[in-house]
Amino acid sequence: MPSGRIIAHMTVEPEDEEFFELSIQSALAWCDVLHICFNMRCSESMKDLASSYTPRVTHVYALRGKDIPETHFRDVAWNFMTNMVQPMAWEYVACIEPDEFVHEPHVTKALIREHMNTGSALAARVYHMWTEKEYRVDSMWRPSLELFAFPYVKAGQFPLAEMSGRVPSYVYTLPKEYNPVAEILSYHFMPPDTRKLYVPYSFKEEYQESLGIEPVLEEWTKGGLVHASTGSFE
Repeated sequence: MPSGRIIAHMTVEPEDEEFFELSIQSALAWCDVLHICFNMRCSESMKDLASSYTPRVTHVYALRGKDIPETHFRDVAWNFMTNMVQPMAWEYVACIEPDEFVHEPHVTKALIREHMNTGSALAARVYHMWTEKEYRVDSMWRPSLELFAFPYVKAGQFPLAEMSGRVPSYVYTLPKEYNPVAEILSYHFMPPDTRKLYVPYSFKEEYQESLGIEPVLEEWTKGGLVHASTGSFE
C-alpha cells in the first residue's frame, strides 16, 4: 500500500466559524495533514484554534478583499499549500470545505489510499443539508458527484494555478472513479440564519432564488450527522 500522505486542503472565510472546530476534527479523522488558508479577515480565535492542532494542521493567511473573486483567492490558497506542505508526486490532495464533513471517514481514508497507485481522481457524492437531518433533492441542490481527492501533480505539468470549483483544473484531465461509500455532507445552508450570507462561485442569482422556495427534502438515515446546536457529531 502506498506510504504517501493524504493532504486535506481547506480555504476558510470569516463566516465559516460556526462549524470550524468540528470541520478540523472531522478532517483529521481521514487525512494525515490538514492545510488551511485563512482569509485575513478571519478572527484571531479561529487562527488560534488551528494552531492548537499543530503539527498535523498547518495554516497561512491571505487577503481576500471585497473585489477579489473567490476563484482568485483559491488560486492563492493552492499555491500557498504547495509551497508550505510540499506534496510529493505520489501523494493525494483532497479539497474540503470548512462546512463539509466526510461520512464514514475511516472508510474514505482507506478508499483514498487504494487509489494512490491508480493516478485517478476520486469523486464523492455531496449532500446539501437543509436542516440537521434533511438534505435537498430539488433543482441544482440535489445530491451530486464532485471530484474530491486526486494525485498531486507538480507545477509546470498542468495549470495548477487555475482553480475550477473545488479542485485545480488539471484534475478534470485525470481518469475518474466513484465509489458509493465516498459521501460528503455539506452544511453551507446551515444554520438557517446564515443562509443568505453564502454565495457560491457564480451562482448568486440561482442561490438566492433557491432560498425563496419550499425545498424538496429527504431525511438522512445513515448516521454521522453534525449538530450545529450542540457543536457535536451524532
